[in-house]
Amino acid sequence: MIKTAINFLLIFCVISFHGLVSAREAPVNWDSLSPAEQQVLKRFADHWRQITPERQKRLQKGADRWLGMSREERRLVRKRFQKWRSLSPKQRKVLRARFEKFRHLPKEERQKIRRKYHWFKQLPPAQQRRLRKRWQSMSPEQRRKFLHRQQHKPTTIIH
Repeated sequence: MIKTAINFLLIFCVISFHGLVSAREAPVNWDSLSPAEQQVLKRFADHWRQITPERQKRLQKGADRWLGMSREERRLVRKRFQKWRSLSPKQRKVLRARFEKFRHLPKEERQKIRRKYHWFKQLPPAQQRRLRKRWQSMSPEQRRKFLHRQQHKPTTIIH
């Protein structure tokens, strides 16, 4: 069960977090994968040749990423994947669309969003709940105004 979840997570991470590989990519020979990569990707072994070269490369990169993770990072990835699997197809579709929108933002804007996300996650849970409640109580117009004000504030970078 856990190995299946890991493999599905691996596929999700690869698809979600890596750009498209050139359409003229050469196939990845199964025998050219390291033994560790083959172990992570073993569920694809029987049909590896039928997988497009682009997907093979993405899977290989995902396997390398997985192999480079610490035990704690893998635990967190499994936890996120379990949360992902619990979402409805509609919720997943919304999240994929949001991710695509985020991925196409300028690098500076993505960095700014990440900094604000990390700032929010460092807040005590009670304060996070208050801020979420405040946001949810705002009208769409109030949210637009709030976001507009936030975009025009100078960003402080903390080292």
